Amino acid sequence: RFTAIPLSPTGTDIDEEDEVGTGSYAAEFLSSSQVRSALYPTIKFAKVEEVFTFGRNTTDIFSVAAGSAAQEGSSGGAVINDDDRLIGLISTRTSRPDLALRSLQAITMDHIRRSFRADMGADLDSYLKSDLTTLISNFKPTAEDLLADLSDDIEEAR
Repeated sequence: RFTAIPLSPTGTDIDEEDEVGTGSYAAEFLSSSQVRSALYPTIKFAKVEEVFTFGRNTTDIFSVAAGSAAQEGSSGGAVINDDDRLIGLISTRTSRPDLALRSLQAITMDHIRRSFRADMGADLDSYLKSDLTTLISNFKPTAEDLLADLSDDIEEAR
């Protein structure tokens, strides 16, 4: 079993000024040897600055005043709410020289759920509750195709 943060329920509100926690591996100022040997989690508590939508009635992305946590390497990190639920995954950051003024942007779990359903035709929450061995087995052909595509692209780039 893996340690996991439970997903926020569908329809969880994310509002400006909400207190959230971010967890990532901010590595922008580390050398490659430090990334291999001295990379530690960066935890930051901050407020939601802005909320954005790709449509009309959905919350799809939100911005967090994360300051020093808003570095390269943070993408894929977690944003949790005060109920200790995963509400978003860090996707981008602002680029300001002063770290104190930087923000992180996160894709909401609701957006991820909608995208998963559109792409896979399945409910993400049910999918994640599936047996791990079955998930791995089902993904293996896709993984092999992706590896072949990646290998072809690398060879072509050479």
